[in-house]
Amino acid sequence: MRGSQVVDYFHLQFSLNQVEAILWKFGAHSAVFGFEPVNEPLNQNGDLLFEFYRQSRKLVQKYSPQSWFVFHDAFDWRNVNRWNSLFPDDDMDKVAMDHHGYMAWYSPDVNTTEAVCGNITDDIAVADKIKYPVWHGEWSLATDICAHWLGGFNEGNTVAQQTCTKIECPASYMPKDFDTSISTTVDGRHGPWSNWDRDEAYVIGNTTEKKNYCFKDSGFFNHT
Repeated sequence: MRGSQVVDYFHLQFSLNQVEAILWKFGAHSAVFGFEPVNEPLNQNGDLLFEFYRQSRKLVQKYSPQSWFVFHDAFDWRNVNRWNSLFPDDDMDKVAMDHHGYMAWYSPDVNTTEAVCGNITDDIAVADKIKYPVWHGEWSLATDICAHWLGGFNEGNTVAQQTCTKIECPASYMPKDFDTSISTTVDGRHGPWSNWDRDEAYVIGNTTEKKNYCFKDSGFFNHT
């Protein structure tokens, strides 16, 4: 076994130990409906990922038999045959795939209602070929990246498809001594922010025309 594989298997076992510890403590709780051992893994070593998923499911069955085992598609959503081989046809009880369809990160060229709906229809059609139930998880129904910090804390790594709507930032819910309300007197944008220096970084701030602003979804899509 090569050195990198030794490291990979060490990390795999370490992660499985954490999964077991979580399930040992919380798995039997009546509020636990499903368990997903890892969120959005990269697909660099598919064999290791498959082993991790299979071993994790055994732990779910041991400590939380009432729960669904949920696995993310590792951004390899369309590789249907591969995913259908993860568990045998006669051993897939309470197994669901988690897919993050995210229309929010469609190309800026996908900028009409018809184009967006076409992409969604095409994406969802893949689910008919997956033998497990498919759950569209996280914020998959976000229509654009404008929702404050949708892409991460002060993160602007994607150009917004539409103009984001600026609104007044909400007041802090903390007691006075711990009030974290945004200052309305400090000029310019409030840091810290990421290396992506553009308005889409959703960095809160003040301008001459609007004080204490945050962002919400664009107004491009109406209710209809």
